[in-house]
Formats: sequence, C-alpha cells, structure tokens
Amino acid sequence: MAIALSAGTLCHCVVFLPMMFGEKNIITIYLSQLAVTISVSLLASWLVAVSLIPMLSARMKTPPAVKSPFISRLQDRYAKALRWTLLHRGWSVAGILFISLVSVWPMTHTQGGGDESDPDEINIFYQWKGSYSKEEMGKEVARVEDFVNAHRKDFHIKRVYSRYSEQGWAQTRLFLDIDDAELSKKIEEEVRKGLPQSARAKIGIGWPGGQGSEGQGIRFSLVGDSTQTLRELADDIVPMLARDPKLRDVRVDTGDANAELAVRVDRERAAAYGFSAQQVAQFVGMALRGSSLRDFHRDDVEIPVNVRFAGSESYGIEDLSSFMVRTSSGAEVPLLAMVDVDVNPAANSIQRLNRQTMLRVEAGLAKDVAMDAARKSVEATLDGVQFPPGYGYTFAGGGFNINFDGMQQMVNSIFIALILMLVIMAAVFESLLFPAAIMSCVLFSIFGVYWLFWLTGTEMNIMAVIGILVLMGVVVNNGIVMIEHINNLRRRGMARTDALVEGSRERLRPIMMTMGTAILAMIPIALNTETADGMPPYHPMARAIAGGLAFSTVVSLLFLPTIYAILDDLRMGTARWYDAHAACRWTARCWKADRRRTR
Repeated sequence: MAIALSAGTLCHCVVFLPMMFGEKNIITIYLSQLAVTISVSLLASWLVAVSLIPMLSARMKTPPAVKSPFISRLQDRYAKALRWTLLHRGWSVAGILFISLVSVWPMTHTQGGGDESDPDEINIFYQWKGSYSKEEMGKEVARVEDFVNAHRKDFHIKRVYSRYSEQGWAQTRLFLDIDDAELSKKIEEEVRKGLPQSARAKIGIGWPGGQGSEGQGIRFSLVGDSTQTLRELADDIVPMLARDPKLRDVRVDTGDANAELAVRVDRERAAAYGFSAQQVAQFVGMALRGSSLRDFHRDDVEIPVNVRFAGSESYGIEDLSSFMVRTSSGAEVPLLAMVDVDVNPAANSIQRLNRQTMLRVEAGLAKDVAMDAARKSVEATLDGVQFPPGYGYTFAGGGFNINFDGMQQMVNSIFIALILMLVIMAAVFESLLFPAAIMSCVLFSIFGVYWLFWLTGTEMNIMAVIGILVLMGVVVNNGIVMIEHINNLRRRGMARTDALVEGSRERLRPIMMTMGTAILAMIPIALNTETADGMPPYHPMARAIAGGLAFSTVVSLLFLPTIYAILDDLRMGTARWYDAHAACRWTARCWKADRRRTR
C-alpha cells in the first residue's frame, strides 16, 4: 500500500500548488493557508501510516477475523454486478454515456454566482457625508426606523436592528418572517423606493464597505495616481451608471467622510503684518495640535510632554476667530486675518491596488438581473468613458467573494492541477494508461457536485469551486487504491477479469469506510447555512465535497474496472499494431538487403 498511499497524498497536496504560486489576491492567500493546513496534516498522516502503524501492528496480537454478514453479502453482490459489467462491456459503455449525458441537465440548471444573500434579511447602509455626532446620526437612523416600522405588516418585518458608533458607522438590518427569495426582492425594491432622503448621508440597500455577499451587488475599482482625478472620474461615471435599469444604489465606496478643517496661509497678508508663512503655520499648529516640551526624566523613566489648549480637538472656525497673534511691535493681529479656513469632507483612508490609488464603485442589482449581465452593462458604460493616460478600471481586488477574474483564475488552477496530478500518477505507475482511468473519477465527482447543487438549490460560487479543488485530491484515492491492488493481482498471474473483480471486491470495504467518514464529516458544515458578517458561506464547499465523493464513489466502483479494461485493450491493440508494423519494416529491410546481395 505504500505506493498507493504516497500517490494519493501527493495528488492531494499538489492541487493547491497553482493557487499558491499564482497571482496574489485574497483568494490565493486564503487557499495558501488552507493548503498548508491540509498538506501538513496529510503528510503527517502519511508518515504515521507507513511507519508507526506497521510497527505497532507487528508488535500487537493479530485480532481474530470478524466478518459482517451485511458486508459479505454486499461484496458478493458487488462482485457479481461487476463481472456482469465486464462481460457486457457494451451495456457498461452505454451506462457511462447515459450518466454523462443526464448529468448535463444539472450542470446547465445550476445557478452560478447569483444572489447569496439571505431572503429573510435586508441591510440598509448609511454613507455619511461628514463628521457628525452620535446624536445627529441617531436622528437619521430614527427616521429610517420610523419608515420601516410604519410598514411592518406590508414588508413582513419580524424585527428591526440598528447600530451606530461614534466612529461614524451605522447600519440598520431588517429581519423578515419569509423564506421566499422572489418576495424578498420585491420587498427590497419597495423599501429602497420609500427610504427617506438625507442631506447628511447616502442611504440605500446593501452592505457598507463591500461587506456581505458578493451576490448583493457588483463592484469595480477606478485606478490611477491622483485621488482627486479619480474622484472627478467617479463624479462623471456614477450618474451614468445610476441611469442603468440593471443597477441600484450606485455609490463610491470612500468610507464615511470626516469633516476636515483646512487652513491655508495667505502669504501676502501674513507678510503685510510682518510674519512668514512658516511662522503662521507654527501658530496654527500650536493652536490645534499643541506644542512639544522637554521630556520628563526620572531614573530610567522618560515621558514625552506635550501641551495644548483645552478642547483643541474639537476646535472650529468660530474658535480660531478668538486667537490673536502678537507682532514684534507689540500689536495684536487676529489669526484669521492671515489664513483662509474651510471645513471640507475628507475620506478617512486611501485604498491602493497594485501600488496604484484605487477608488471603489459599488452598485446593487435590480430584480432578476444576473451578475454577468450587470458586469457587461457596466463594462459597456465604462468603455465609452475617456480615461486620462494612466487611469482605468478593473474588477479585480473586489474582496474575498466571487468575482469573474477570481473565478477564471480558479478554473485555470484546476486545469493545471489536473495536469500535475496526471504527471504524478504517470511517474508512480510508470504508465499513462492507469492515470487516465483514475482521472475518470474526477469527472464523475464533478457530475456529483452539480447533482447535489441542483437538488438542494445551492449556487455555484467561489467557495464551491474551492470545494471542487479539494475534492479532486480526494476522489483519486479511490482509483489509486483500487488499481494498484488490481495490478498486484495481475502480477501474481491472475487473469485480468478475475483480477478486476477480486481486486475491486477486496477494496470495496476500505473505500466505503474512508469515503463514508469523509462525507459524514461534511454533513454538519453542509447543513449550516448561517455565516458571520463579512465571512464567506462554507456550506457550498462542504456540499461540493460531499456530493462529489458520494456520486464518484458509487459510479467509479461500478464503471472504473470497465474503463480500465477498455484502456488496457487499447494499449494491447496499439502494442500489437506497433509490433506488427515494426516487423513489416524489418522484413522489408531484410528483403531489400537480400536483393542487394543477390545483385
């Protein structure tokens, strides 16, 4: 079993390599952490399996063989069914084709990348246009709560939950007593139309700062060098996108704006009073930030000392008007006589993507609008915009959840992982025949993923693709364990059909045990559809693993020996044709040589 264990462990670890060494984003970082965890645990398990367990087994007393009547009957019936499929290969091929064709139905009817938001929950965001007190924010939140409370029965509202903080963050969540996605979308549109307008904040449906599931909206980023230029571009683009019927609540995600006190020194007026711009700036800094004094020392303790006016952290223009500056002649000059003061809204952070300044634009989706249709509509609008040199847009860097660039990267990684698995198995088995048969398990597992997703109404998202990536390394273990044992039986002189039947029969129990425990471990995660705020849902990944394992195990146990026999016949037929062709060429060369000697 050492070869089978080594090949299975390596195949399971190698599937993560394309993502670990690919383009760095939050998905690849997450997968790298997942890969390290799984790979280290698998390698440790492999080391124990090939060293500690054989040693302990040699030292322990061999337990008496206990045969379960149920397992024995199951193995006997499985052997009879398997022998029938090998003797009636045409029916087996027809069954494989039938399963492949029927599996196209769930693949075409499984939704992908759609709305993953809970139908019983609606989130209302507040994007503040300035710095406001907790009381002022509370008034705006109360207006929204008054509106939704007045329509509790119409909107099927079970409870309303609002929170806001002194850091300028607010949110209102509506919990509905329905479980119908269509009705939820209809209620969401009615809530959006009736939300009160506010001069202090932009209020809409969605999650602030790109939180929540990607299915609730679409995001893209404007990238360039200057934040001011990006803001000007956003001011032109947002109204254009707001007119698109496929989009809702188009906004620029600059975070909640703070009120910034901007002080600009008028050099000419300062010089007229006998001050330089640097001196006036020092006066302003002393008034607003204070001044540093000599550090306080006692023994080994050193404490920095700063002094500033009481209440300077909340100074406004009216406070600065009372400050006077004394000239060298002793005259007092108002500080505001030498500066221009304005209160401007300012973002509290600057976002960057690939070392470029980034400004993210977000929008919700209208009812029954798919993500790919919304993206095409946004791209059509943006392609008509004249961007300055060095500026553009990208859908990358939108967060953990699904985006089209991330999905394409995952698909490419799966393709590369398949090639790496094929290379490893070809090196272990020293043949391309057996890896090709084993790779059919991967195809059957993908069919199983879509069957379970279609039956449970689960949508194919980025977490499901991660589940498929993990699944690929697991399902090949069935084929590796089975085919390695079949090869060992054939090396002992057993006929191919008998080796296929007996080898599969003997490996039925361990395959069912390993796959059964793996599927049972996924059930709690697959049934738990609740997620924390801002975290991805894990149930699609668990369902992908469980569904793929269950379907692939059943189909592979029944049809993998047939695929093995077909490929083995193809190999032997090719070898006979090559030998016959080589013999003909050798005969022709000998005939020509004889003719030359005769002449």
